[in-house]
This record gives sequence, C-alpha cells and structure tokens, in this order.
Amino acid sequence: MTGAIAELGPALAYEWVRLRTSRATWRLIAVAVAGTLLVGIALAALLLQMVRDGSVTVSPLEADVVVLTKSPVTPLVAGLLGVLAMGNEYRYGTIRTTLLVTPDRWRAFLAKLALVSVTAIAMVCVNLVLGWMVIGLMLRSHPLPGGQVPTVLRAQAGQAVIIVGWAVIGLALAALTRSQTAAILLLLADAYLVEPGLRLGLRSAPGPLSAVPDYLPLGAAGTLTDVSGSVAQGSTALTVSSSSLAPWVGGGVFVLFVALLAVTAGIVFVRRDAQ
Repeated sequence: MTGAIAELGPALAYEWVRLRTSRATWRLIAVAVAGTLLVGIALAALLLQMVRDGSVTVSPLEADVVVLTKSPVTPLVAGLLGVLAMGNEYRYGTIRTTLLVTPDRWRAFLAKLALVSVTAIAMVCVNLVLGWMVIGLMLRSHPLPGGQVPTVLRAQAGQAVIIVGWAVIGLALAALTRSQTAAILLLLADAYLVEPGLRLGLRSAPGPLSAVPDYLPLGAAGTLTDVSGSVAQGSTALTVSSSSLAPWVGGGVFVLFVALLAVTAGIVFVRRDAQ
C-alpha cells in the first residue's frame, strides 16, 4: 500500500481526466452551486422575516452559521459525485479499462478517493463563498461580533468535514455494492429514513439504548456545525444537532465511521474481480 501511495501520479492523472470529462460531474456541480445559492437566499429571507415578526430573537452568529452550513444540497451532491466516481465504472464496464491503466488496485482506489475528496473540498470553497455573499447582501444589518469569528470558522471547518465525508461515503458504497443505483438508494435511505427512524424509535428506549441515537454517524456529524452553545441568552438556538455529543466527539464518530467504511470498501475492491 505504501508503494501505491508513492506512485499515485499516473493514476491521479487518469482519474482527473475521467472526472472532468464526464458531463454528469459538471451537471452535479452546477446543481450544487445553484441549489446552495437559492437555499442560502431562502434561509436568509426566512431569518429576516423571523426577526421582523419579532417572534424570535436570532443572534448574528446563528444567522451566519445557518446560511453557511445548513443547506443540504452540497453534502448530497458530494455524496452523489462519490457514487458516480465508482458507480459509473461498473454501470458502463469501464472498470476493466481503469484496472488495465492502473493494475495496482489500491492505487486505483486511492486515486479515486483523493480526486473525489479534492472535488468535495472545491465544492466546500464555492459553498462558503456563496454563503458569505448572501450574508453580505442580506444579513449585514446584524454584524457579527469579532469574538465570535473563531466559532464561525469552526463551523465552516465542520461543514468541510461533513461534505468530504459524504463524498467518501458515496464512493465507498458504490465500491461495496458495484451498483450506482443501489449506492444512491443506500445513501439516501440512511440519511433520510434509517437514521431518523432509529433516532425517533430509540430516544424513548430504556437503559443504554436511549444513547444510541447520539452515535449514529450522520447525526453525530451535525455537532460539527452546532454553535448553539455560543448563542447569547435569550436568542433562539437554530443549529442544535440531533446528537448531544460535544462537537469534537461527534466529529470523531463521523470521521471514524467514514474511515472504516472507506477501508472496508478498499479491501473489498482490491480482493474481488472486476465484474
């Protein structure tokens, strides 16, 4: 595996050509950009309406973090890009060509993992630029106190971890299932059906079972953008996650889950045939 890392250059070049020449990649990125901008505008408008109505008190910190991190579009698109990076190979039979170009399977898998992660980081940067544009145009009547800037930066870093994690999860699921459709269904089912269902069902469970929802990976990831603990008294907490873990613990649970899934997918990809 060490040799594979040292000789990743050609594999990365091949994956880069494959990624940037796929129309699906650019379509998904366009969806992420447009969706993030529209959701950001909608969130900012909703926050302003809440303030004007006087029904709640929204702190500048919460308002900024909501606009910057609470759009579900970019994480979902990152997950789909991860799925396509591997799923398209099996759907169209190009996995054989990939393995002819890069016979070392660990090298081929790591190259895909690296390119998907870098693409996700680029999406994070675009996401944050769009978010700050919306904040600057719509929310600057409520300036952010300088002492809270580190908290916003921590939430931004947490959002980056979440988006990259979704991309890696998508890639790993496609490698494990060898099916683009199955990987997408698993990704969506876990995020929007399985974990929410388990949280709902286990919260009232007796004994240690009631703590299980806190450690579900996607819910635990939400702690990375939870800044409710830094909100001034009297303000509405809008970023509370579904997990009660501390951000560093919740983030650790999410990163460990993503790492274990990626390693498992890599081992399976290396050991089985290309059919």
